[in-house]
Order: sequence, then C-alpha cells, then structure tokens
Amino acid sequence: MIHFKAKNPKGVVYYLHGNSGNLSGWGDIADTYLALGYNVLILDYRGFGKSEGEIESEKQFYDDVALGYGFLKERFNEDEIIVIGYSVETSAASHLASTNSPKLLILQAPYYNLTEIADTRFPFVPKFMLKYKFENQKHIEKTKCPVYIFHGDDDQTIFYEDAVKLKDHLKDKDRYITLNGQGHVGMNENIEFKEKLRELLN
Repeated sequence: MIHFKAKNPKGVVYYLHGNSGNLSGWGDIADTYLALGYNVLILDYRGFGKSEGEIESEKQFYDDVALGYGFLKERFNEDEIIVIGYSVETSAASHLASTNSPKLLILQAPYYNLTEIADTRFPFVPKFMLKYKFENQKHIEKTKCPVYIFHGDDDQTIFYEDAVKLKDHLKDKDRYITLNGQGHVGMNENIEFKEKLRELLN
C-alpha cells in the first residue's frame, strides 16, 4: 500500500487498480490526482506485487479492500474520500461505496457482472474470481453517493455493450460517460477523461 500526499489536500482518492501490474506501475497515475490537490492511496491485492498470500473468497477480497478504506477514515472525513475502480476491480470499488458513504464513486471500464460472461470473454480475469459473482449492477443500486462511469466504445477486453447495461441501475444524479475511440488500456491518459475528472474533482 502506498499513500501519496499532496500539500493541503482537498481530500483523498482511493484507487483500486486493474488486474494487470502492481504498485510499481500503477503508482504513475497518482500524479494526475496530486496535481488536482488530492492524496492518493493505492494498494496491491493478495498475491500482487509485494503482497503475500492468495484470495480465497469474494468476501475476503472485499474485506481486504475495506481495510484500506478504514485507514483513510482515520485521516479524512468520508465526504473527502473518492473511490475509483478500474476494470476487474470496479466491483470492489462499487461494493465499498455501497457499504460506506464516500463523496464520489468513479468506475473506469467496468463490467455488469462476472457470472454471465467470465468463461467466454474474460480470459484475463484471475482464476479465483471466476468462482464468484462480482455483481457491479447490484452494488451500484445500493450506492448513495454520485456514481460516474467511464467506458471506451472501442474496449475489446470488457465490451462496451456489456458495460452499458449498467445505465439501467444508475440514479438520476449519476452519469455514464462514453469515451469515443477509447480502448481498455490507457484511459488515464485520455484527454476527455482528464477534462471530466478535473470538473468532478474541482
């Protein structure tokens, strides 16, 4: 777990990174949020990077993520915490937001749930996850804070057609934002995404 700190932070971003890579690479995204005046907390899951062990259940996975959120609640009010999930870990982010009261939930390239399509369309998903449901749609329905979803319409990993079904589970104040021509990788460098992010965090 790495906690990047800004001077006089407006709040903190709890960033749940995608399946590939670990803190050695995902730490690069911190600069975007530091420049906007936010601290950033990023962690490696069990079996990733320097984190030992392996995940044995969906509940354990969510509980591990909740530990990081608890760390932040000791240092920030919940209305200063923004939860962001990318790709596979969007379910962890949406579950966390549904069971807490962060300021905002942002999902990047999320899926509807894993149960329906994991075997045929998610070959990149860690094997432990294939046993569980990871139901983004149900978590989103229970989330009280504003939800912003970003998805590229050229995503060949988590297909846009699957993710767009999440629109049916959003509240009136939530938003689903399509990034034209954006694939699964590189969303953090997308100019439109950065502009929207700046609007949200400012």
